[in-house]
Parts: sequence; structure tokens; C-alpha cells
Amino acid sequence: MENTRRKKNAALLLWELCEGHIKKLLGKFTVDGLEIDFAAADEDAAKAALAYGKLSAAFYNFLGVIMSFTRVNIRSVSIDCLYNTPSEKARYDGEFKVRLRPASVLNALAAILFGYVRGGEKYKTALNEFIGGKDK
Repeated sequence: MENTRRKKNAALLLWELCEGHIKKLLGKFTVDGLEIDFAAADEDAAKAALAYGKLSAAFYNFLGVIMSFTRVNIRSVSIDCLYNTPSEKARYDGEFKVRLRPASVLNALAAILFGYVRGGEKYKTALNEFIGGKDK
């Protein structure tokens, strides 16, 4: 139990080091040309409608979360309900491209490394604890 608590505290300390830089890095991602073509199908119209509702709710909520972190350029979204159709005819197809400049990744890594070096012994001890090494 004590070991788990120490690992959790070490992970939280390392997250404190990386959190701001990771959030900035996520803001640099761009999702281009998002195309979605989903179709919920079932022989029973009620089941098909329920599957359609679940699929729409899941996709649009997921898209909303992603759009709160990064830019998303949507080309097309098509979510259909195919009732009186065998469930084998359901389709889930999507396509997108993710862009990220290498300089953004290098900037984030350099900032994390600089913070690690500047934090000295505090982060070294946390990293050793987190990966299971012995502190010297």
C-alpha cells in the first residue's frame, strides 16, 4: 500500500512538471479533412434507432472534447440509420489527417527537460520512484 502511494505521489509530481507543456503541445495539433461515414443498421427499426442515437451521441460528444483541445477542420460527417437492414450492413468509416510541426514537439521536450534539470533532486527522486529504480 505504501509503495502504491509513493508511486502515485511520484507520478503526480512528474505530471506537475509536464502538464502545462503537454497542454500547449495539444493545442498545436491540427486535425484536417475529417470525413465520417457511419451507419447504424438492424432488422428491428427500434434497435436501429437506438443504435443510431448512441452512435450520434458518442461521436458528437467525442468531437466536442477534441475540438476543445485542438483545431478540427471538418470536411463531412454522415451518420445514417438503416432500419429493416441486416446488422452486417452497418458501416463505420472515417478519415482524417493530423498535422504537427516538429518544432512544437522539440520545444515541448526542451521545456520539460529544462524543468527537470532546474527541479534537480525533486524530479530525479520522483522519476526513480516512478520507474522503480533505487534512489542513490
